[in-house]
Amino acid sequence: MNILLQLLLILFLAKIFAEIIERAGFPGILGEMAAGIFLGMLWINPDDDILSFFSMLGAIFLLFIVGYKEINLQEVKASIKIALIPTLCSVIVPFSFGFLLGKAFNLEFIECLFIGVAFSPTSIGVSVRTLIDLDYLSKKIGSTMLSSAILDDIIGIFMFSVLISIATYHHIPTSMQLMIIGGKFVIFLIIMIILGWKVFPVLFTYIHKMQVKESIFAFVFMIAIFSAYLAEVFSLHAVIGAFIGGACLSSIPFAKIEDVQNKVSGISYGIYNNEQCDK
Repeated sequence: MNILLQLLLILFLAKIFAEIIERAGFPGILGEMAAGIFLGMLWINPDDDILSFFSMLGAIFLLFIVGYKEINLQEVKASIKIALIPTLCSVIVPFSFGFLLGKAFNLEFIECLFIGVAFSPTSIGVSVRTLIDLDYLSKKIGSTMLSSAILDDIIGIFMFSVLISIATYHHIPTSMQLMIIGGKFVIFLIIMIILGWKVFPVLFTYIHKMQVKESIFAFVFMIAIFSAYLAEVFSLHAVIGAFIGGACLSSIPFAKIEDVQNKVSGISYGIYNNEQCDK
């Protein structure tokens, strides 16, 4: 099937299904996921590189707009401690279930570990979109759930890195290797803090003076992509980088312009449906 027709069907049916579900009193994302499952079973090849690209792009901009517009960063910081216990539970319980499921099928120990780790991470994009649909993201409970989802994703990446090391080298990583894995996130965070504190404010002071149309929007767009890319360079999930990049811009007056935020919102909500089809 032609890729343009595929995209047309995805966007059209996702919105129709979402509308039906929302009218029934449920979050619209459930309808979008149902549309994705429906199309995935019938026509759409979920391994298509172009659809995968749109899927990732939608998730990146969804998390970027959350950091850029939707949340209060101070509330997220305050909720991290509260989110630790539910985060640990949301990792330990599914990991244990996945591991035991592998044991029930008499799989090898390493295979059971892989299943457990695969069960552990939360789909941060789905969590965020659900909170937005329910209008909870700006509330305290929403900030706590967002913090939990981010921590869950970071822990999942850490666990997966450790597991890959075990599968490759047949031994538990040394303390130095574990420090390197954790250090990557710390270094990434430090770089983004420096950029958000020193570089981006100066950059947008000059961008604000540019005469080229939509220059601010273009650079906001580029920073979203850059943040996601930099996160992947440090072996993190791109959506975490996008969220942090958006948070860095949220305190810069020349960058946090309502018209620009609305345009980025349109991109994120418009194409995030594709992720449901890939899932």
